[in-house]
Amino acid sequence: MKNSNIKILFVDIDWTILNHNTKDFDYPSLEALKLAQEKGMLVYIATARPYHSIKQIKLLKHFTPDGIITSNGSAIFYKNKLIHFEEIPPKVVRRICKEAVKHHLNVELTGAKSRYVISKRMKKVEELYKVFYDVIPSIKKYDGKPICTMMIVGPSKYDKFITPHLRKGMFIKRFSELGTDISASPIAKGEAIKLVLAYHNLSKENSVSFGDSELDITMFESTGISVAVGNAKEEIKQKATYVTDHINESGVANFIKKYLL
Repeated sequence: MKNSNIKILFVDIDWTILNHNTKDFDYPSLEALKLAQEKGMLVYIATARPYHSIKQIKLLKHFTPDGIITSNGSAIFYKNKLIHFEEIPPKVVRRICKEAVKHHLNVELTGAKSRYVISKRMKKVEELYKVFYDVIPSIKKYDGKPICTMMIVGPSKYDKFITPHLRKGMFIKRFSELGTDISASPIAKGEAIKLVLAYHNLSKENSVSFGDSELDITMFESTGISVAVGNAKEEIKQKATYVTDHINESGVANFIKKYLL
């Protein structure tokens, strides 16, 4: 049964349309997303990755979304126009960078489309980017331009030195033994989706989201229909409206063709 009420799709990248086993995209699902666009639906990519990373993994070479929610919601684009940006104050960025360098930690800074590390790469940096199938950014001195997220690369024992330098309301989260994310506020994909729906004057009932991980739960909660790919963990599947096929079997494409086209 086709759902004609759906006007916008939100799609995660990693393990949803990007298969880390094959280190390649699920091309049938990318084609299905293009067909959805041809039918008049908006398609937003919604990812924890920064814009620079999305470009480096060459997703935009294969598919042109209508919009992109990047850095887990800290920056949002529509048709290449920046419509939302959560900036970390420059003074705070400098304080954190200074403290991190003092402890020989690497720091990644992310702007709307820029991304770079501020000090010599350590072996731990290479380990981290290899795990997350990402490209190591170039080294560059912080120039005071707007930054929306920071990533500290180093063991968890150093978090106690970074936390005191955060401004009230900022968000810090360790996502692995090698990495800690910092953002201006605890915005997540779900909150970003609410902003996008308001921007397009659409309701929750007009939307569908696709994902696989814990980061996608707020996205599921903010859309009328949520779809977990078959390779998602069981607790993620339980949060979804539907469970589609594994990424190896083009789960996103199968759902779109069955219910939306």
